[in-house]
Amino acid sequence: MLGGRFYFDVGKVLQIIEERFGSQAGFAKHSTLPTSTLSRILDNGYASAAIFRLLCSALGLPEDDLRCDASPAAAVPRPSARRQPGPAGVAPLCPELVVGRQHDFDELRRRLVRQPASDGDHTVQVVTAVRGIAGVGKTTLISQLPYEDDPALKSLRPVLFASVGKLSHNQAATRMTDILRSWGRALQIPGVENALIPDVRGSLAAHLAGKRPLILLDDVWDGEIARQLFVGNLKSVTVITTRDGDVASALSPRSGSVYSLNCLSHEASMDLLRHFALEAVEECPQGCAELADFLGGLPLALRVTGGLLRAATDRSDSVADVIESIRKYQRLLEARLPAGHLAGLDDIGPTVQAVLQRSTEDLTDIQRECFARLGTFPEEPAVFTIDTAALFLDLSVESLRSVLTELVIRGLLEQRDDKTFCIHTLMAMHARSLPG
Repeated sequence: MLGGRFYFDVGKVLQIIEERFGSQAGFAKHSTLPTSTLSRILDNGYASAAIFRLLCSALGLPEDDLRCDASPAAAVPRPSARRQPGPAGVAPLCPELVVGRQHDFDELRRRLVRQPASDGDHTVQVVTAVRGIAGVGKTTLISQLPYEDDPALKSLRPVLFASVGKLSHNQAATRMTDILRSWGRALQIPGVENALIPDVRGSLAAHLAGKRPLILLDDVWDGEIARQLFVGNLKSVTVITTRDGDVASALSPRSGSVYSLNCLSHEASMDLLRHFALEAVEECPQGCAELADFLGGLPLALRVTGGLLRAATDRSDSVADVIESIRKYQRLLEARLPAGHLAGLDDIGPTVQAVLQRSTEDLTDIQRECFARLGTFPEEPAVFTIDTAALFLDLSVESLRSVLTELVIRGLLEQRDDKTFCIHTLMAMHARSLPG
């Protein structure tokens, strides 16, 4: 294992998949791994601990039979394992793990692209809003869209993604300009670098004329600001995510154009916990089941809880004690509400806030300081490389790598590849709330 990643024998995995399941699609259904996740780990030649365990379990092999003690340079994927490059434009990062969302994805796809008309074209819904509370998985859901092997979705090109965030009036103009110019650069449109918003919008609209772009706007708080990014045409598809029902309705006024993303079922919640903390669930199944219900099926909270439980089993600590400590935090928060609320997180309950506070209790001083400072990155969710973070934190890459690995294990950060990490908006808020 290197940098929180498990390297494995790609050739051996491909051979077993071909012999036992006939195809990668057949194996993905058997293993519950999304096709995009399977393609990604086969392309990379490594997986996170949770995905690696799931892969070994689905193949029916011990972990040691697949694991490679290889350096990243030696683990170059074989040509047969390579997948097609990502879509042109500015695409979101492909989610590594998606659990319990197949129905939601199918329904979203149905709303975006309806049955072909007689001429073979598709009738599209111009703007669709995905509404849900913080941490429910809105970003993850829409980030799957560009990577699915679906002819109707693959016809929506180029892809233009942006995380908008909560902006003041003064911040909005700068942020919109940055987003529009970045789209122009990605599409190689000349003259956008120093152009003003109206000119960049005009250049983008002209470039996209006759095309069918997929525009993904994440974490929208203000409808008027978001409308500045509607640069498509009548054939384009625009999807926004928001926590605000009024924003969703204003931007997607048509009947059926707002999709409410709910929390996971109990079964899916337990599956997610098993991905991150299988040993803990096996040690204390009843306590983990009650905890999953406590968390109300919120994916981000389940991921962080899985990190806590995994850390406990790695230290041979009592899983039951960790669960009780979360309940203790919950009781304390309930006793002092509303003062116990984290700013901006009024739509999540005290149990989830208890998990967030408990998640950073056992961090070392350097881990806590790094996490707190990473919460101040300007974009939310913030995507950064280890080199950028090292400069930002004034640390060497070598010393920072072990810190980031621990934060990933605890579910406080997400790792997208060897060098790229992401901190969710909700986790950034928690990081900024830590005492300095």
